[in-house]
Amino acid sequence: MNINELSAKELARIDAICLEYEEKLRRGTAEPVEVVVEKFGGKYAAILQAELEAVAFEISAADELTRAPFIAGEDVDGVHPFSPPVQKSKFANLSAGMGQDSPTETLPTPGRMVGPYLLGEVLGRGGMGIVFKATDTRLERQVAIKMLAVTGKNTEALADRFQREAKAVAGLSHPNIVELFDVGVVDGVPYAVMEYLRGDVLVDRLDGKAIPAEEVRRLGAMIADALTAAHTSGVIHRDLKPHNIILVQREGGVSLARQKSGMARSLDLAAAANAPVANSPVASAVIAKASGEIGSRTTIVKLIDFGLSRRERDADADTGKTKLGTVMGTPGYMSPEQARGEEVTYATDIFGLGCILFEAFYGTRAFDGESSSQRFAAVLESNPITDEVRRRDDPELAWLIDRCLAKRMEDRPQTAAEIASALRNDYVETSAVETGLGGVATTRRRFVESIAGAMVGAIGGPFLAKDYSDELSRIRSIAVVSFNGARDTLAPEDFSTAAKTPVGDRGLLREEEVAGMLAQELQRIPSLVVRPFRPIVVRTPEDYRALGRELDVDAILTGLYYNDQRGSKSFVEITLQLVSTRTGDQIWTKRVVAEKATSLIEQNQLVAKLAESINQRLIPRADASVPSPTGSSFGCLAKGHTYLDPDNTVEGLEMAVACFEHALSEDARFPDAHAGLALTQIAIATRGNDTDVGVIVKRIQQARTGYEEALLIDPSTLDARLAQAILRWQTMFEYEAAHDALEDIAIERQNDWRIRHQLGLLETTQGDDSAATRSLLFASQLNPQSGMIRADQARLEWFAGSEDKVIKAGLQILDAFPNHRFASGLLLDVYEESGNYDLASKLLTGIQPNVGRSFDSYFAARSKTLVQLPYGPYGALLNQAIFDGRRSKSGVSEAEFVRLADAQLPALSMLLNRHPVFHSAKTLDRAKLMLPS
Repeated sequence: MNINELSAKELARIDAICLEYEEKLRRGTAEPVEVVVEKFGGKYAAILQAELEAVAFEISAADELTRAPFIAGEDVDGVHPFSPPVQKSKFANLSAGMGQDSPTETLPTPGRMVGPYLLGEVLGRGGMGIVFKATDTRLERQVAIKMLAVTGKNTEALADRFQREAKAVAGLSHPNIVELFDVGVVDGVPYAVMEYLRGDVLVDRLDGKAIPAEEVRRLGAMIADALTAAHTSGVIHRDLKPHNIILVQREGGVSLARQKSGMARSLDLAAAANAPVANSPVASAVIAKASGEIGSRTTIVKLIDFGLSRRERDADADTGKTKLGTVMGTPGYMSPEQARGEEVTYATDIFGLGCILFEAFYGTRAFDGESSSQRFAAVLESNPITDEVRRRDDPELAWLIDRCLAKRMEDRPQTAAEIASALRNDYVETSAVETGLGGVATTRRRFVESIAGAMVGAIGGPFLAKDYSDELSRIRSIAVVSFNGARDTLAPEDFSTAAKTPVGDRGLLREEEVAGMLAQELQRIPSLVVRPFRPIVVRTPEDYRALGRELDVDAILTGLYYNDQRGSKSFVEITLQLVSTRTGDQIWTKRVVAEKATSLIEQNQLVAKLAESINQRLIPRADASVPSPTGSSFGCLAKGHTYLDPDNTVEGLEMAVACFEHALSEDARFPDAHAGLALTQIAIATRGNDTDVGVIVKRIQQARTGYEEALLIDPSTLDARLAQAILRWQTMFEYEAAHDALEDIAIERQNDWRIRHQLGLLETTQGDDSAATRSLLFASQLNPQSGMIRADQARLEWFAGSEDKVIKAGLQILDAFPNHRFASGLLLDVYEESGNYDLASKLLTGIQPNVGRSFDSYFAARSKTLVQLPYGPYGALLNQAIFDGRRSKSGVSEAEFVRLADAQLPALSMLLNRHPVFHSAKTLDRAKLMLPS
């Protein structure tokens, strides 16, 4: 068996042994090859021995040339040379003991002419080669000449590698890649003439320290430019790391010319590869920025060492992939697919670039360990640990690094050109007026206007690596989830459950308030479907795609939220991020810094820009004559709307009441707070456990007062009009007028599931089952997270006379929404009405043991479960009335009905018109006033 026949798992094991051996060999602590083979070889001992011997030879041949092939010291007129002093390799004698090759004795010496090149000092040497400083006598320029310096049985293989490296560099022409000027052979020894560089190795510049985010972007963009050129030419570097990046000082004028040519080259190459690096405004911005550096010294990147390959195979000419079975690279920088010995593509270099960016940005390696094997394992099994404080310096850069380091190739940016463009883009539009910094005074209204204005034109500008205009324009549905940095309420594997779980009655984080508010604001876009906010934390592109499938949306809005203290003032920094659920890519972003006291108000205006970016029209708010809320009241309002979710618990709805009431105590002039309070009181009066008629009547009166106050301030307030329409049909029995009002509101906000839900319930009450089916189906499509709507759809099937359909639908709801109390209650209602106490008792056994199957024993147990499993979202009094009417076998009594009618119970009108237990009450005089005409 040869190495190419090994499984990926076994190949990875052998490579890990070799990496560990290499690490110890460099430290001088390695055991003899035979000992390592005896310990770990097993049935693959011969393969392992060959690999270990190859490792030892390569170290002896190339250890000192890791950097020297392309780097030279400065002139001998003062500054000490950069390259290490010439010395014999500490592994020079290692090969002799293993029968390997040895350095040639026929290499030329300084002062000799090699073609037109006059050899100078030796810049570095090792067992494999030697690098001279030389002078090109034709052009009077300094160059570096690299020569192969070994003879023996492996000479041919090493010469092949030497030639591959020369061919790789020869095919590339880019200011950020070391230049190859010439190749030749002297005395049978191949040589390559390279660009002579002065500078520092990036790994030395970093030295475990982070560098400024702006510099990370600048240097990273140049590396990405170099990769764009390489990839377009079919070359995969395979060993990107800080050790292979040289930082060269150049005069500003020279730097400008090279940056111009580099950008133009990147643009041309990207076009050829169908990978847009940027549009002309980006290129212009880069060149304009560079023009300011004329006359000064600037640092440019040079990418070196295209020859590393422990067992390199030729790349497939059509795919650019390294053939299966090749394991090469540096532990801690190699990609997961490299480490597993799988096919290597351009995505491998993307991962390596991510490692470099991570180390430069955070000041620590992405994948570290005390040994090569530990770093090898980290790449395969671990995710980098990021510094949340450091992320604040440039959230978009941190996001880009995360994407580059994705384990799966398809989750990384698709091209180096994409990364170069993203790194060059300045996401942040700063302004003293916008932020209130720099001593510029501004009013809240002007601040809001400036925030909205700052976002105008984002889609037309180069805000991300790719032009996502088309994808943005196709967005028709969106979900808002928790911002990163929020508590990890649910793990990714719980998406299916999390998507259906409201916030409950727990305290909200500030970032959840903002996210909830954004969901509310986005609902004002007429043609955009917006799912209710759910506290879900999403991190990886794969997670975004999975959640997108679960919620059936085109995009997910999330973001980063940080608090910051600047002197005596508190600020909040929010970065909105819109992510495509098709690709997992971030397709829109915006960052704003604002004083904390007013931040929620300002974020309101961000939605206007997001709407414009996705080509949607946002319904304008009321004119300037409508009072604006204070920062405190607006914060309470945002929290209240987040709790105001009809699928939330009654306790959660009570939290909404408290929020709206607090907002009104701070500022009673804001109509949305009055309207929100009205809708919440209706929801609690409908579903709550109150048995005191006085309390229920008070809630209905508070709801009526709430929408009236809101409409006095602003007659266009939609939530107030919705609350008014609900009470008109549920407590005043003005069915036709309420239906007309709901249809008018639906025209204004066609994708608001609450309006469609109410229309469906009203049409159910009116007996228009066909229209009710359409409305409830539309509501469920707009809000697939709602188990309550699904239960109302199923209940309509029952009212329409299809018992089999409602049972099937109820069971499906329980499958999708485990333990849903209203789905279970609906099934109990159906089973009891048909006398099927066997099935009904099975539903009760989970909360009430020893449920009897006879009529009396069953209802004795059922009386104890009404709170946990109500028949529907009707409230305690109506659920009790259904139970009493069914147990008595005579329906609801006249006295009971009058008491219920006096309580103004919102759900009574529908039950009277459609529920079988209330059928006998329809003949009562009081009931006739509540029936549709």
